[in-house]
Amino acid sequence: MNKKILIISLVLLAAVVIIFGGAFLLKTPTNTGAPENTSNNALNNNNQQEAIKQNVTGEQNSEITLLNLEEIAKHNLKNDCWVIVENKVYNVSDFIDLHPAGPDKIIPFCGKDATTAFETRGGKGPHPEKANKTLNNYYLGDFKN
Repeated sequence: MNKKILIISLVLLAAVVIIFGGAFLLKTPTNTGAPENTSNNALNNNNQQEAIKQNVTGEQNSEITLLNLEEIAKHNLKNDCWVIVENKVYNVSDFIDLHPAGPDKIIPFCGKDATTAFETRGGKGPHPEKANKTLNNYYLGDFKN
């Protein structure tokens, strides 16, 4: 009797693992070719960006999303941070904790124009090309004056 209960329990456990484990595997993101330390964040960010584009513009797959300062200014927190750099809007929320100089270099610019800060690194000179490529992973749309 105990063997029979044990076998039934193991079969049920295996079925649960297969069902829920399979569902998890179907939802696991794949590498999108983003820089190594930001690939998962960039993928999550891209999904979020597409949803944001749909919410802000009401359109899906629009070529360029135009975002105004009123909308950008709403995203002024560490965990919800949009910045403007050279009239382009980026959602850098997932990148803040990965920033080599620390989150405090980005947080003051959440919801604002960060062009000068980005271009000069606070007076230390321009960012390397790798930073520009990383920033492009977080592109949302263009800034509309």
